[in-house]
Order: sequence, then structure tokens, then C-alpha cells
Amino acid sequence: MIALRTEAPAAMKQERLIYLDWLRVLAVLGVFYYHTLRPFDATSDWNVKNTDLSLVATFFVAFFSTWGIPLLFLVAGAASWFALRSRTGRHFLRERSLRLLLPLFVGFLLLSPPQAYVEAFTHGRFAGSFFQFVPWFFTHIQPSWHIVWIGTYAYHLWFLAFLWLYSLLALPLFVFLRGAAGSRVIDKLAAWCSRPGGIFLFVLPIAVIQMALRAAFPVYPDWADFTFWFAFFVYGYLLFSRPSFTEALRRQGWFALGIAILCELVIFALSFGRFWPWDIPLGYTPIFLFFQLLFSIHTWAWLVFILSCGIRWLNRSSKVLHYANEAVLPFYVLQQSAVIVIAFYVVQWDMGVGLKWLIISTLALALILAVYELLIRRVNAMRWLFGMKPRQRTPREDRNGREQEGHKAEQPISRETTPVNR
Repeated sequence: MIALRTEAPAAMKQERLIYLDWLRVLAVLGVFYYHTLRPFDATSDWNVKNTDLSLVATFFVAFFSTWGIPLLFLVAGAASWFALRSRTGRHFLRERSLRLLLPLFVGFLLLSPPQAYVEAFTHGRFAGSFFQFVPWFFTHIQPSWHIVWIGTYAYHLWFLAFLWLYSLLALPLFVFLRGAAGSRVIDKLAAWCSRPGGIFLFVLPIAVIQMALRAAFPVYPDWADFTFWFAFFVYGYLLFSRPSFTEALRRQGWFALGIAILCELVIFALSFGRFWPWDIPLGYTPIFLFFQLLFSIHTWAWLVFILSCGIRWLNRSSKVLHYANEAVLPFYVLQQSAVIVIAFYVVQWDMGVGLKWLIISTLALALILAVYELLIRRVNAMRWLFGMKPRQRTPREDRNGREQEGHKAEQPISRETTPVNR
């Protein structure tokens, strides 16, 4: 029997979870560098590909793809916990709609056509100019009941659409969990997870989702991914609702690293045989189901280890974090388009893969930061369109709008409304 102990919610005990801000910023930066590697990896086709591919790029793309997006949605769920402690459900949804759907719509109108053009041009599906392509792109959009169509036309902005849908779908559950009956459920789960290895109870739902849906919906990001990532969004809400969850993450982090490394070794061992994971025929066969279970354990183990590292070592604020925390949503919206447009030209140059990657990543990062700093951050209308709060002038700012020392810092994630958005 588990001794059920009623526990005060985490929000009553801890105000500042700065490490979640760091994890969010680092995860979005990781998405950017993930995309800079996509022209050179061999895992799958992409908008633009280099002639020569890289084993190193393939490894990092495959490694990050298993836990990178789950980490973003988990942090988003954590932000939902903190947002709902001081907002009604209606206020929460209204705020989420404004700060997610506006950047989604603006990004779709302005940034999807260049990405689609590069993809169509490099794959031989369109031979005209960009200005000829734009009306063709918007008139050939074909909605589908497969949710993957959002990513087909909005590209990386599917993340914002999914996050809004998750907020809508999870709200009744979150409201229930805030009540007396829901609190008892959370307390019981927290008691289980406090046991050695107990945090791995969270593997069961995601493994069931993978084994049940992956064969039927293998395309990225279709219903299998949608359901899989939704589980991490809910996990984020749960894990930061009680201090005992975060304590369990901290204590079991090294154990999780051991499990993650073991999973890596098994995957590599099978991959050098006849069982390369991406080549296994779709179907509910024992080897297919085994790999879905293995990847579920692998994903969760890395997440537990990463969260434990954040809890131990990233709970310190800095000016860099204040700046990056505010910039993270516009950065996410801009990053893939910048990478694709620059890579379209660079992959045609006669030089090595490493030098091409360095040029793409450096130029894309400089372009994103320049657009953000000069066109978005300083103009309230642009801030609104990209999901940011209006910029408040203070007496300490000069007439040119430049911030003086001592300007009010950004608040930590415990006061935020979304994980990629303020």
C-alpha cells in the first residue's frame, strides 16, 4: 500500500523556476541547430539537401528528434500549470489564442511561401519565379482530416497550432486536476513516482500510444505524433504541480541517464544488424512493437535526465536569459525559414560539409537576430503580431528607445503563459 500524503501544490511553495526558462530557450535554440543540420543528414528528405551527406549530422538529427519536441511540449505543459493558478479557463484560452494563433497566421502568410518555393524548386515540382509561385501555393491548399496537412502548408509552425489545440483539449482535464478529486489523483501519482524508478511510470501511456498508433499514422506529424506529444504536454502540467515530482526528477536523473545510454546501445546494436529502425515494415509485428517500446523508454529517459540537470544547475538568472526569454517565440517563428533560404544557396557552393554548415548556421542566426532586434522587438505592432507583450517605456529609456541599465527584467516561467511565448 502507498501512504497517501496530501501535498501542497508546487505554486504555493516555489515562485521562481528559472531552470524551465533555460530549458525552453535551449530547446528552441536546439531546434534551430537541428534545422541547420537537415540539409546534410541521411534520415529523410527535406526542403533542400546537399549533394554530400554527413554521418555526424545524421546522428545528431536522429538523436535530437527523439526528445527535442517532447521537451518543448513538456515545458509548455509546465507553463500551463503556472498560468492557470492565476487565470480562469476562459482567460487562459483567450490569452493562448491571441499569442499563438496570431504568430501562426502571420508566419503562414509571410514565411511558408518561401519555404514551399525552395522545396518545390529543388524537387522539380515548380520551375517559375517566386512571384509566380505565391498565388499557386495559396490556391492549391487542400485541407485533410489528417492533421499532418497543417505541417504540409505551415511547415514548422505546426508547433503553434498543436500547442493551441493541446491547450483547448487539455483544459477540462487541467480544471479537474485543480479540484479536490484531481488533487487526490495527483498526490497518489506523486507518491508512486517518489519511489526508486517510479518516475518511469510515465513511460506506460506514451508506449501504448506509440504501439497503437505509429503503424497506422507513420507520417510526421500526423495523429500518432499529435497524440504522443499531447501526453508530454499533460506530463508537464503534472510534473510541476507538486514539489515531490521535481524532487523525484532530481534524484532519479542519473538512473535515467543509465537507462538512456542502455537504450542507445541496443538501438545501435540492432541497427548494425538487419533491424535499422526506419526500415522496419509498418505493422503490428513483434519487432515493430518492440522498437516503439524501446523508443518510448529512450525518449522519457533522456527527458528525465535533462530535467534533472536543469533542476540541479540551471536555476540561475542572467541578462542573457532575460533577453532570450522574450525573444524565444519570434526566434522560433523565423528560424526555419532563414535556414532554408540561406541553405538553398550555400549547398550549391563547392566546399566541404562542415564549412557549409558553419556558414548556414552563422548567417541564419545573424539574420534572425537582426530581424528580431530591428523589426520586431522595438515596434509594438510587430511585437503584437509575433505574440509578444507590448513594450513598456520607462523613464530610464532614452529618446531613441534604447534600454538603459536597470530596465525591468523579464519574469521567470512561473509567471508566463506559454513556453515559447510571453
